Amino acid sequence: MFPMLVFRRRVPALAALLAIAGAAQARPTSADLSPGATPLRQLIVEAERANPGLAAQRQSWQAARTVPTQVSTLPDPQLTVQEFSVGNPLPFAGYRTSNFAYTGIGVSQEMPFPGKLHWRGEEARHEAAARGHEAEAARRALDEQVKEAYFNVAAVRARLAALDHDGTLLRQVEEVTEARYRLGLGRQADVLTAQLAETALLRERAEEQERQELLEAQLKQILNRPPQSPEIVPEPLRASPLPESLGQLLAVADNAGAEIAAESETVRGADAAVQLARKAFDPDFSVAYMYQRTGPGFPDYYMLTVNIGLPLHRRGRLQPALRESILRRGAARDELEAGRREAAFAVQRAYLTAQTDAQVLKLYQQGLMPQAQAALQAGLAAYRQGKGDFPSLMQSFSELLALDQQYWQTLAEHEIALAEIGRITGLALPATGGAQ
Repeated sequence: MFPMLVFRRRVPALAALLAIAGAAQARPTSADLSPGATPLRQLIVEAERANPGLAAQRQSWQAARTVPTQVSTLPDPQLTVQEFSVGNPLPFAGYRTSNFAYTGIGVSQEMPFPGKLHWRGEEARHEAAARGHEAEAARRALDEQVKEAYFNVAAVRARLAALDHDGTLLRQVEEVTEARYRLGLGRQADVLTAQLAETALLRERAEEQERQELLEAQLKQILNRPPQSPEIVPEPLRASPLPESLGQLLAVADNAGAEIAAESETVRGADAAVQLARKAFDPDFSVAYMYQRTGPGFPDYYMLTVNIGLPLHRRGRLQPALRESILRRGAARDELEAGRREAAFAVQRAYLTAQTDAQVLKLYQQGLMPQAQAALQAGLAAYRQGKGDFPSLMQSFSELLALDQQYWQTLAEHEIALAEIGRITGLALPATGGAQ
């Protein structure tokens, strides 16, 4: 009678162990994590449409495009009306008695020295082009911010799903440990260890939940959505393939980088500013013509006037202005070179990060995680048969839990590195995975 009772009391523990083995194998996949997901491309379009910072950049660019025609157009002509009196200050005094009294009407036009308007327009055109590339750089930076927040949200949701799965597994281990303890087959210390591990898992889940809420709030802020708007569910996070070789990426970054293009236009604008400063040594002039109507019996007057400016303040104003423009051009060229080096380093750093992460993800998928799951299965089998020790089982569980968290974090960092390459080069990266 007693052996049958012991067998009946052992049946729930054995069933729980079998359930643990099945749960350890049936781990959640990325396809199970995101029901009703919002595609990343949809959020990028929304951000570009609703973000006020990007709208301000584009309006600044549109405003700058109106400047070249303004500064390369002649000043407005001036209309002049004169009344010249003789004998007293009253209008038309002496009009019939003196040939000096007249009523005149004329027009005048300021004429900058040839070439000045051209170089003013060139400087403004390059400035407007620089503002356009800066707006494009702002758009790319916004896209990168959306991608980074999106991937981080996807990763933390995956980590939460893994924690929920591992929490279920740990509770089953705890039930088996308690059952073995009641049967006299286990130690009370094992029960306490399992309970402590479950408490630590709950704390870690609470921290991950807080992290998810903060990341979603950040993504909503980028999208200009209200804080209390519905949650954003990302698509499953998958590893995107690496782009072409690093050398090709560096060439694209040098030719298509928005920041580099803006700095190049700034250099061209500085070249135009130097030419304009040199033109300042040439005199401007103005032309005026006036018709003067005299009184009856007196001949009318016709007057043509040409005024020529005298650029005499060369040492005090013109030469310092030229030196200033040359120095500004040198600074712009140095900034361009520094920008090229910085962009090349950023592309190389992000490429190496993505390359290393891709290798690590392959190790996780093909080696570490299957091995950790197999170790846990072996530990469960040994524990069920009374041959394994509980600390080894918990060590296997802890290692699998850590691998789960590290895998999703590495995957997010891989996609974020590709997003940085996409920002610098203008390529649509990531090309697959959670981004599409």
